Amino acid sequence: KALELDERPMLRDVQAAIRAQEMQKEQETRAAARKEIEFAMLPAWEANIKRREFEEAANKVREAQLEAEREVSQIITRTAVLRDTICKMRLQFQTTGEPPLRFLTPGFTIYFGKTRNMSSVSNSLRFPDKYIVPPTAPDYTAFSYIYLEYIKNIYGWSKSAPPGNTTKIITLIVMKASTIDIDVNNEPNPIRTFAQDNLFSSGLCMFWDRFAPNTAGGAWSTQGLLNNGNGCLTTHLSDIGVFVDGRAPGMLSVNSATSYYLDEIVDVGTNLSQMGIMGLILVIGTIVGMFGYIRDELTRANQRASKKKDFFYLGGDGVTSPVSVEDPIAYGKLRNKGAFLALTFWRVLARDHAL
Repeated sequence: KALELDERPMLRDVQAAIRAQEMQKEQETRAAARKEIEFAMLPAWEANIKRREFEEAANKVREAQLEAEREVSQIITRTAVLRDTICKMRLQFQTTGEPPLRFLTPGFTIYFGKTRNMSSVSNSLRFPDKYIVPPTAPDYTAFSYIYLEYIKNIYGWSKSAPPGNTTKIITLIVMKASTIDIDVNNEPNPIRTFAQDNLFSSGLCMFWDRFAPNTAGGAWSTQGLLNNGNGCLTTHLSDIGVFVDGRAPGMLSVNSATSYYLDEIVDVGTNLSQMGIMGLILVIGTIVGMFGYIRDELTRANQRASKKKDFFYLGGDGVTSPVSVEDPIAYGKLRNKGAFLALTFWRVLARDHAL
């Protein structure tokens, strides 16, 4: 109950931010509609010129905004590379038992050091057993790490960021003791981040995807992350954040989809060719079954009347020549594998009254 009471004001703020975004989009849509009405009142040739000029101006604005976001993204990336390089140089001189180094900046708090247990880096992290080595293991088997806790959302400029300021973001880089990066990706046993928090039901776990297509340098994504109430479970490490998801739940109607699939699968009364093929298969199957039944009854009648054919042996070896007159193997076609298989199969079907 107390958790729900804490969630309400944050959820209310986020929902207000979402409504503000929706109102802005609606205003932009109305402005575009008014512009289109203005074009419709002009002669066709003039309307085309004005519309093209309007679109070119809008594209220039979008390109300028995209370029500004790209420059910010590149600054963040270059700063992160420089930061990690300095930390790795300092890690070369640290030992496993030495306390981690901690530095405060206006944007984040950074920790880096060496450990034999990655879960001991922070109370917010829980790693599977593969990231734990025995206390008596040599130092070179330990792990180096760089861990950051952000004070604010450094990717807030991206439109993929959920609205509102209620967010927590961390970055964790796991390395070997020699500071060689370890690729933590597609982990079969997930890593728990924000493990010290009881996340709200509206908590949305996301990571910053630097390689998101059609972006100025990345976007927030939920792929590979899950809020299970006790933190964010993730199969990979990157910049990971937890946001408050204030979006209204949507409803999905399946009535039309159900009708569509039934019509496509059954196709009643419209596909005569399929019906004809099915009828032909049934007729052929009935004729073949009746023919086989008649052959079997004739054989039984001959046996009852003692008219069964004598079984003649030909003295063959069964490998290169027939053993008896009822041997179905096509020995004469041994040199031609295709003809041999086809003729033998046909004789077997004829002998067993399948045809």
